Amino acid sequence: MNKTVLLRWWELIGVGVLCSILGSTILFIALYIFHNTNDANNVAVASCFFTSVTAIVAFLAYLFSRKTFHKERFDATFFSLLNQRWAIIDNFYLYYNVWDYTEHESASAKGERADCFKVAYTEIALIRKVLFKSASYLGMENLDSTVTQVSVEQELKRIHDELNDDSEEIRKMDDEFYARLINRAYQITLNCYQREQQNKGNEECELRVSFGVFLKGNGWFLEHYLRHLKQILVFVNKDTLDKSYYIEFLESQMTRHEMWIVYCYALTNDDYYTLLDKLGMIDYIKNLHKL
Repeated sequence: MNKTVLLRWWELIGVGVLCSILGSTILFIALYIFHNTNDANNVAVASCFFTSVTAIVAFLAYLFSRKTFHKERFDATFFSLLNQRWAIIDNFYLYYNVWDYTEHESASAKGERADCFKVAYTEIALIRKVLFKSASYLGMENLDSTVTQVSVEQELKRIHDELNDDSEEIRKMDDEFYARLINRAYQITLNCYQREQQNKGNEECELRVSFGVFLKGNGWFLEHYLRHLKQILVFVNKDTLDKSYYIEFLESQMTRHEMWIVYCYALTNDDYYTLLDKLGMIDYIKNLHKL
């Protein structure tokens, strides 16, 4: 069971026990005095004591109910923000190009809702591959269907004639055509490729550049989502002492790909990165990505 939940249960039990003890004590003293003496002064003292202890119990009950009310109001707002987050994600859609390794041709595809995070993750990885993992710039393929198909056919014929349909060579050919497809989709020119080589080998720089290229190619379809997520994080950071409980709950609602996209964006925004790091999400995402 979560430590925060256990703490709340102990608080509730503690207040209940305290009120029970105080109430029993008050009742015992009052009964003893009223049944064993007629002294007006003792009766007055007992009455005063009874009134004071009752006020203390009432004040403790008020403090506890106020804390409970604040928590209930906080929870209502928190879960409302989570529902709004899902509503934003449900409106996601993203068109992108893929390379068919069976038919050896390009095809169009569409991602919707939460799947867009996985699509974005894949596209960023492909951009990073053509910018920083390729030994050289592979060009920007003219994707006119006729020209592309002829080029593929010529390569397949060459591999058939010279290499006896070697599967590794065919795979290599498909990879190169896919790289050209990505270059064209995101307008990665030779100048762009050469300019970004200074960032090669630095993982954070590679991710930041690749994410920026992805956003430029797809517009800011993530903008509303990222601003809303920041609102949730700021709300949790300012309004509760139980930050880890709510952050862990938020993380449980996010997919691995979604968290990695958030991390990539944070690399482009210092304030966002600082907030995520303060709430422990940066280390969590990095560790999750290693699995």
